[in-house]
Amino acid sequence: MRNAQLKLIRTMCENFTRGDYHITLTHEKLLSREDQKKNLEKFLRKLRAEVKKQTGREMRYVCVREDRGVRPHYHLVCEKFPLRVDLLAELWTWGRVDVGTLDGNPDYGWLARYLTKQEDQDKGKKRWSQSKNLRKPYEVPPKILKRKSLAQKPKAPKGYYVLSYYHNATAAGYEWQYMICIRLDRKQELPLDIQMQLEEEGVWSAYESSVAQFGL
Repeated sequence: MRNAQLKLIRTMCENFTRGDYHITLTHEKLLSREDQKKNLEKFLRKLRAEVKKQTGREMRYVCVREDRGVRPHYHLVCEKFPLRVDLLAELWTWGRVDVGTLDGNPDYGWLARYLTKQEDQDKGKKRWSQSKNLRKPYEVPPKILKRKSLAQKPKAPKGYYVLSYYHNATAAGYEWQYMICIRLDRKQELPLDIQMQLEEEGVWSAYESSVAQFGL
């Protein structure tokens, strides 16, 4: 499950940026999963055609489904294009459409956590859908550290800001650390509140207030 989260975060970081769309598609009526899937496929087929018509490019997207304890809905993240909200309402005729934009923070854990809500019901099934034209993120092989190294706060690579830090342990008791960093020259792409924290308090301040909830 954690590997699925990290894979999605890396895919999002590679393919989406500030101003791209986060669209929520809600089903007003209770339908079978099969009917929900058919509705989504129909919507995506028409939306892809519209994007291709407007931009000349194939739409890149990631889509996550959620229905555990809530009304069935999809979270669709896609590249920005000349958007008409009324067009989305015309294409999605089964309920409500909500549109937001990504704020530029490359920590996409907020979306990855949607994948973990239905691990029991969806066991063995793909946790999200995506377009075939997404760029594959470049991954550096993980570095195995000695156990005593985990007691220290890790340093950001030279020329990078630390944005998020996770410190936890597996069920077997093995500790692990995970950081999300961004290059110094990309600070202006971040949300203004994070830019101000980095400027005033240093590279760790952007997430210090939320670190406690991860058991650090």
